[in-house]
Parts: sequence; structure tokens; C-alpha cells
Amino acid sequence: MKRTLLCLATGAILSSCSNGGGKQAFLEDILFAKLVPVSTYDSYGFINPDGELVIPASFAAVNFFHDGLACAIDSSGEHVGYIDEKGLYAIKPAYASASDFSDGLAWVSLPDSSLTAIDKKGNVKLRCPQAYTISPFLDGYSVFYTFAGKPGVTDKKGNITMMPDSVSRIDSPSYGYLGALTDSGRHIIYAFNDGKLALTPVSSRFEISDYDNESRLAVVKQGDKYGLADYDGNLRINPRYDRLVSDGNRYIYLNEKEKYGWIDSEGKELIPAKYKLVDPFFNGMPASVFDAKYTIVSTSGSKYQVIDLDGKTVIGPKYERIKSFDGRYFMVKTSVGWGLADASSGDIVCDPQFQNMEAASTKVLMATSGDNKWGVIDIHGKYLGQISYAKPDMNSNIGMQARSNRIDIETVAAYIHEQAVRLNDEEHTTLGQLINLFNIRESELSVSPFAPLFSLSAYNGSLDIAGCVNLNRDAKTISYSGYWSRRAKTTVNHDAKAENYIIFITAPGKNRAIAETLEKNYGFKIQSEGYSEDAFETGETFNIEITPGQPIIITPPISDMWDDESAGLDDYVQ
Repeated sequence: MKRTLLCLATGAILSSCSNGGGKQAFLEDILFAKLVPVSTYDSYGFINPDGELVIPASFAAVNFFHDGLACAIDSSGEHVGYIDEKGLYAIKPAYASASDFSDGLAWVSLPDSSLTAIDKKGNVKLRCPQAYTISPFLDGYSVFYTFAGKPGVTDKKGNITMMPDSVSRIDSPSYGYLGALTDSGRHIIYAFNDGKLALTPVSSRFEISDYDNESRLAVVKQGDKYGLADYDGNLRINPRYDRLVSDGNRYIYLNEKEKYGWIDSEGKELIPAKYKLVDPFFNGMPASVFDAKYTIVSTSGSKYQVIDLDGKTVIGPKYERIKSFDGRYFMVKTSVGWGLADASSGDIVCDPQFQNMEAASTKVLMATSGDNKWGVIDIHGKYLGQISYAKPDMNSNIGMQARSNRIDIETVAAYIHEQAVRLNDEEHTTLGQLINLFNIRESELSVSPFAPLFSLSAYNGSLDIAGCVNLNRDAKTISYSGYWSRRAKTTVNHDAKAENYIIFITAPGKNRAIAETLEKNYGFKIQSEGYSEDAFETGETFNIEITPGQPIIITPPISDMWDDESAGLDDYVQ
């Protein structure tokens, strides 16, 4: 299911779950984790709710346990394996990349190999050679993307379903449906059964902004107003709201006074629209999964409070910030510091005293007193165990997806050629045309001389490809106001002409092979004059230079590519 975030007041840990499998079980492994990853600033281990370091910090990186095993990068920082809850390797660290376990399988790649799925004993169960990146199995399916960025789905039998060419991104299938985003930025929903795709009627009849596969209801937009329709395309709520977002079995709406409230799927008001900022009750999950009771709101935008499902205030509007801990206790901030309040009574159980507090899971609460070292505390604020850890971070850099570490020369060359052909089209010569062609957000454009068009990076730096446009120096192209503020605005000259394009390629050890394949298969010309014979071996990055209507040139790596003349930004930025 796809979720659209509101202008939310705070971050929060999701509250109580019922038992289940697939996506639900995967989330529960994090939310209710009794063993939580911690950093000692130079390595990682695991602590328990009593603050004890039960698995020594001897790993370069770790993730939460899933299916009883956790991804762990060994102390060398080079190889990924899986450890059990005693901290022992159940599957030895031999992989260049690996996903978390889910539904009994995990995706891994050996150095210079394609992606394979293994079981908890390390046995290979299936392969997905098409995949460049792939996510863990959720409810029987993995979502993957090819080297060229095309999305697909594989099931646990290895059956592959590729998306239509017009689709750029997809969600994990659930309840027999699959949400997708087209190249034009339009959300659509497919009925998905045994790998067969059928566009739902609601996708043909309405512009979709949010959807819930379990209820088969989608938030739809007509003009500048939002309503609700079922997947058969029948309106359930006529578009009349300024904004509408799914929240479990209810919907958050925005009225004409720019205040948020809640309605049910029939349009009946559940909580009046009187809040300036709100957190959802169910944090993007259906009500059948999470037993939510409270959420965080603000009527002023500066003081926060906690309300229940009926809109009753249970923790008063007197706090600078509020964050959820376990669905019952909430972290509250005053001018003194952070403390803890009980939503069932509204009482303070831990006096505000800490510089910061974070929920590492709904079982483990951590705090710091101001020396930048964190420790586990109980609900009354008593420190448990050592106070020596870095700030808890639930966003792991491993496990959430695996990447193929194999560089197939023919595939890489074909991708570069495809992008070069798009750039060499003399009909696409203005920045505005390029923005549309490559589906670029204007806020992502760089103020550097080379505005980025596309990029692709392989695991651990074994491959990087980036395409950029060199814009006419006489045209002011991109300007920023309030660049260092959160309200920075980008102004783009859509009529700015492109002089030429450059594709940067970094592939250690394989630069020459890629360049020669481009020359042999696609007629690119390697510029040899002025370059040493071993330039491809000694340099890191080589370039493809494209001037529309002229031959495409490959220039070997040089060490002083960025000279003073090319580094001047004043010609490009107002």
C-alpha cells in the first residue's frame, strides 16, 4: 500500500500489533525487538531492554533480527553474513550484499555475482539474474529493479513479472493488488494474480493520490479537491476536501481553514477539523494490523498534545514536542528537557530532565543527559546498564535490499548507449525538455556547471554512472533563494539551451572493457591523442562526451579533470 505523509508534528514508533506473517511480521521484528542494534561509535552490537550489551560490538554494521537472524558486516567492513541471537554466525560472512530474511528467505550476492535467494542454512533456493536491486520477500513477493531501472516482481517459485514500460516504481503486492507510479508521475493500481496484471477501473477514471489495498479504497482527486472511490471506480465520498489521507480505517482531512480532522469511509466526521498539525493514528498501516489508541496533534503548531480515537485529550497541550514510545507512554519535551507521560492517565512518570530521548523499539527506550552518550532508561528515567552508545538509529544501511555486485559489460554498455541516444536527440535541447524527458524534480537540480539528469550506483562503489548537461554559459539557468533554509526555492530557466552532455563512468578494473565494448558495439570513438596507453587502468573515471549531431566521443580518465576554469559557478547561478 502507498502512503502520503502529512505535515506531521513528530516522529513516532508504531504501537501495538496483532500476530501475523509477511509484511506484518517483518515490521513486528523491529517494533517489538528485545535485541536492539547499538553503535559504540566504531562498531556495532546489540543491547536488551535491561541495557545489557548481550552481543558484543564487534561488527562494522548490523540490522534488526528477522526470522531469528540478523544481517551483520564483519569487522573488516567487507563481507556480509547472518548472526543468531547469541551473536554467532549462522551463515558465514561471504557476501558483497545481502537483504534481511523474510518469509524464510534472503537475497544475497557474492562478489561479481548476480542475486540469489538463500534459506536459513545458506542453501540457494532461487535466482533472479534480471535484478540489480531487490527487496526482501513480503507476503510471498519481492520487488526488484533491473540495471536500467525497470521494475519487476518475483515470487518464491522464481516466477518473474515485469512491469509495463510506462511504469517507473512499484509497491510490494498485497491483497491481490499492486500499486505503481508511471513515468509521468501518475499513481495507478493493478489487480495482480499469478503474475497477471489488470488495470483497475479507478485507475482509468480518477487521479489517485493514496490507496489501501486491504479496503480496496483510493483517495482520488478532481480539480483541486479530494474524495474517496472504490477500486471499481465508484465514488464513496464526492471530492470536496482540500486534502485526504488514509489512516487505518479512517481518513485525515483538511478543511478550507487549513485545519485537520478525521472522517470514516462514508464521510462521517469522527474528530472535528481543529488541528494545525497531526500524526496519523495508524502510521500508514491498516487498522487490522495495529491496535492504535492515541496520536499526537497540535492546535497552535507550537504546543503539542495527545488525543484518543474519539478526539479526547489525554495529555494536555503544554509540551514543545511529543514523540511516541510504545503506544501508551509518550516522550514529552519542556524547557527543562525530555520526560515521559502516561496516556492512560495523563500523568508524568519520568520528570523532564534529559537532553534527548529516542525509542529504539517499543521495548527499549534510550536517553542522553547531554554528553552525546546514550543509555537505556526505564519508564521512570533510571539508567540501566552502560551509558556509552551513539544515538539509536532505526535506519540501517544494510538489509533493506540487496544489490547485484556483478558488472556485466554488455549490459552496462547497452544502458550507456540507451542514455546516449536519448541525449543525442536534437529535439531535446532545452533544460525544460530534458526535465520532462528524464522526469527530474526541479528541486533536485544542482547549481554546479553540470546539471544532473540521471545516475546509477552499484554496491560498494564498483560502478557509478551519471549523466549531466552542460548548459549555455550565456543563460542564467538555476537560481536559489534561501538556499540554506528549509524553505529554499529553486527557479529554473526552462528555455536554457544545452551545449553538450557528459556521461561519467567509474568502474574500477573494467573501465577499458566498457569503453571498448561501446566502441565495438555502438560506434563510439575512443579519443587516444594526448592520453597514455594505460590511462584506463590508472584513472578512475572516464567520460562520454555528446554534442547533438556529432560523433560520440569517449575520453579516457585524467587526474586533473576539474581545473579552475571549469569550476567557476558564477556563470551559471544568479
